[in-house]
Amino acid sequence: MKRFMEQQALAWKDSARRKPLIIRGPRQVGKTWLVENVMAAQFEHFVKIDLEKRKDLHVHFNVSLDPRTILGYLELAAGRITPGRTLLFLDEIQACPRAIMALRYFYEEMPDLHVVAAGSLLEFAFGDISIPVGRVQYLYLYPLTFYEYLLAIGKETMAEASLMNPEKIDPAGQKMILTELKHYFFIGGMPECVKTYRDSGSMIETFQVQSELLDSYRQDFSKYMPRIDPLCLDTVFLNAAKTIGEQIKYTRLNDGHSGQTNQKAFDLLAKARMIHKIPSCDPAGLPLGATANQKKFKAALLDIGLLQRLSNCR
Repeated sequence: MKRFMEQQALAWKDSARRKPLIIRGPRQVGKTWLVENVMAAQFEHFVKIDLEKRKDLHVHFNVSLDPRTILGYLELAAGRITPGRTLLFLDEIQACPRAIMALRYFYEEMPDLHVVAAGSLLEFAFGDISIPVGRVQYLYLYPLTFYEYLLAIGKETMAEASLMNPEKIDPAGQKMILTELKHYFFIGGMPECVKTYRDSGSMIETFQVQSELLDSYRQDFSKYMPRIDPLCLDTVFLNAAKTIGEQIKYTRLNDGHSGQTNQKAFDLLAKARMIHKIPSCDPAGLPLGATANQKKFKAALLDIGLLQRLSNCR
């Protein structure tokens, strides 16, 4: 699947100001795919360390943050890592917060080594460590846009037409694009959902994948403890989806908890990029950001297809 972020990821390799790269975003948006299928092809060697699976390697980050010492242990586990020729990929880095801290020293002491990391719920890991400010770069990845969705299902000509001024497209062409846009509203941009629809042509199978993704997201709520009660998170998440387009009032998101507790749950979901907080702005003022009112806002879910599924729209 073609992603807009590919060019940014590729430009990082030869950038004069390159630093270790952290790819951020919710689960299942394609972070690992981007590294393995796009970035890895630019190097002679590719070494992947999944820090969620390889918990036995965490101890080497705990003992020392010296990059050469760490690299020696990683080579024993995964093979030779040569600066300038190898891409070192630390996947699920949130599972080992000390590995995030180590990125600073890779930048300072081994600048020739290409290091990329990926993870979800990184904001929670950041709360437990000293963040390497100015020593790392970030790339944010989100679900596929409508344009990327069209490319993924093989409709390249329609994708290019979707970027044109509507006045330059005849009514019949506009109708075809709008029909596919309606499909996108139900399928959404989660890569696995798009792939399932592309390969099967079945909305029912796609809805099943959406349900599985939502189940995995909601099971992750247990990882938010002890910051907040997972049941409160789940209720706030579901009700935020049902009130899309309406001004959010914390007390209405969950009757079983106080407005203050609901606010904490909402803010945690926003940090995890499960939902997006959209503040009210005065259209008469420019720039709009200067008029943003953080006390009046609406919410948007990370993906329109998952939103439809949560709302039981068919």
